[in-house]
Amino acid sequence: MEAILFSADPNKVDVEAAKRHLAHHKELYWAVLFPIARVGPLDGFIHMCGGRVEYRITISQILPFSPNDQVDERFKPEAWIQKWKENPKNLQARPWKNQLVMTDITCFSCDTLSFKKTDGTNVRMPPQGYVRVLSPSCAPAKR
Repeated sequence: MEAILFSADPNKVDVEAAKRHLAHHKELYWAVLFPIARVGPLDGFIHMCGGRVEYRITISQILPFSPNDQVDERFKPEAWIQKWKENPKNLQARPWKNQLVMTDITCFSCDTLSFKKTDGTNVRMPPQGYVRVLSPSCAPAKR
């Protein structure tokens, strides 16, 4: 099955806050800097910078970026909203492209380089944007 693989910096994004948000809301909007064809639903995997893939996600749709959605508690954890409001030159000035509308985030620890791209070649390094991949053959870590 085709999916996407992208990277997240654990110093910039709190994935656990996102998971807590989804425990009480049906959607989470995750803004990304890369353009992506608007398809969905789609599975995804998050590579945590400096490590490996740590999360599997379900993407229900991909929307154009909207700054208004960044302060809407239906779509964002409170901690993310506060960061957005407190750092206008850092966060608000970045060239955001799309929002991945996520409905599920689960732990899924797997070596990033074990992923295969849809053309059959191996992922050689964590993506700067995103890469289309096949779901990996490794089993997720139990947590």
